[in-house]
Amino acid sequence: MRARELPQVFGEGASIIRALADWRAILNPLLRAAANLPTSEQAAAAGVFVDAETPTPAPDAVTVDFALLYEPNPPSSLQLFRNGVIETGYTLLAKTLTLTSAPAVGETLLCWYRR
Repeated sequence: MRARELPQVFGEGASIIRALADWRAILNPLLRAAANLPTSEQAAAAGVFVDAETPTPAPDAVTVDFALLYEPNPPSSLQLFRNGVIETGYTLLAKTLTLTSAPAVGETLLCWYRR
């Protein structure tokens, strides 16, 4: 490397160092905030979310009332899937789902909600 090239190289290096310092100033607060967020495992252990719950009893082609383990909070967080398709034909009262039609034997009901 020639002597006249050194200032150019160090100038670029200084710019990179300044850019890294700027990014560090931006990222450090974000990283500190992210460190305080619960992991999905911690949220689940704290009972924040319920995923893929099967309401009881099992479908029998007669029953339209099904029980959840917990009361969805807010109630609008409940997503009910019937055979993998979102179901909208139901009412919710506390922990009880009442479907507009009884699911046949072998049909699958799964719920996702916050509690």
